[in-house]
Amino acid sequence: MRINRRISRYRQIGETLARHGFGYLIEQLDLHHLLPARRRWFRRTDPPKSTPLGERLRHLIEELGPTYVKLGQVLSTRADLLPPAITAELRRLHDAVPPFATEEAKRLIEEELGRPLGEVFAYFSEEPLAAASIAQVHRATLHSGEEVVVKVRRPGIERLIETDIDMLAGLAHLVRERLRPEIVDPVQIVHEFARVIRRELDLRVEGRHTQRFHEAFQGEEGVRVPKVYWEYSGERVL
Repeated sequence: MRINRRISRYRQIGETLARHGFGYLIEQLDLHHLLPARRRWFRRTDPPKSTPLGERLRHLIEELGPTYVKLGQVLSTRADLLPPAITAELRRLHDAVPPFATEEAKRLIEEELGRPLGEVFAYFSEEPLAAASIAQVHRATLHSGEEVVVKVRRPGIERLIETDIDMLAGLAHLVRERLRPEIVDPVQIVHEFARVIRRELDLRVEGRHTQRFHEAFQGEEGVRVPKVYWEYSGERVL
């Protein structure tokens, strides 16, 4: 099952690379088998000249999904590795995506907290306040009357990210062996990125950071930091 998922994802990535004018990478890395026969002609075409490289790269990353969006956001801060035109375009990356079903969010909350939703919240908004690549948030009200915002991790996101990290690690080794980049070690970049994004998957980490800020800025005029309700939080719910 895992092998089939990886093969399917590799093919999706191969086709996306080709569609955005990066098919030459498939040839350089000898990954022709990733493309269905009817689309292998892409690898022999030159990248489109009408669209700047940075813009094509951004569109490619956005289409590949949350793992690559997060990687692009990290790389946008690395002016020591990438030219200004590329980092400027990567800074435009955003991870806003369509929300997942509210019923699924409710199910995940109940599963994470081990109690019915009604025992925790007097009110829970049916419409998400915002949705991003890793989680979405809903307005809610506790039985005490306090208004809160509930962040819920996307269902299945950890499996997708682990699949992508596994594949990125393999591709990074190929890039290092066959393209021999002199300035940067792609394997090290993927290793560090994997550490960062796995921490982001655990919403308790964000909760601890928020609590530290809350404690540090208590009493500061003009500064408001949310309170974390740990009794209603977990790895997938904050």
